[in-house]
Amino acid sequence: MNFHPLVVHFPIALLTFYALFEVLPLARWYPSVSWADVKALLVSFGGLGILAAIATGQMAEHSLIARAAGRILYYHKLFAAASAAVFGIIALAYVIDWMFRKHGPWLRRTGIGPAWLHGAAKAVLHRRVIVPLAIVGFLVLFLAGIFGEMIVYGPNNDPIAHFVFTLFFPHGQGMLQ
Repeated sequence: MNFHPLVVHFPIALLTFYALFEVLPLARWYPSVSWADVKALLVSFGGLGILAAIATGQMAEHSLIARAAGRILYYHKLFAAASAAVFGIIALAYVIDWMFRKHGPWLRRTGIGPAWLHGAAKAVLHRRVIVPLAIVGFLVLFLAGIFGEMIVYGPNNDPIAHFVFTLFFPHGQGMLQ
């Protein structure tokens, strides 16, 4: 049985909300909420969900539909891997920052957590870095979803899928192996 469609939608939802929460100035609108913790949970569980989606996608890859998809499948896998990489970096930065906020003195004292590691995480979480990363993460996640839709429903299912298809395959060769 193909579990990929059951698994894939949860990380898409979590990471879409994460990216939205990262881009919007929610801390200014709702200052009493711990947005760092909310965003950390969304991106961490979404990142784990992407790993599950990739695993189930690899199992589904051997189906007849996937074999017929050709280059569309290639781009679907490429953008899924890019999504996992971008959101994985963000999730790791949030986890490292959380660890240092909660257990920083102990981590430094034992030598487990060097100061440069926390500095690197804080650099990634700086608004000038994290917002563009979240936008890029959302865009590659969106493209992975569009190419997944093309695998199942074809490139002419909706206007956005058709537009993306013509951008990547101007001569309509995406379905050939």
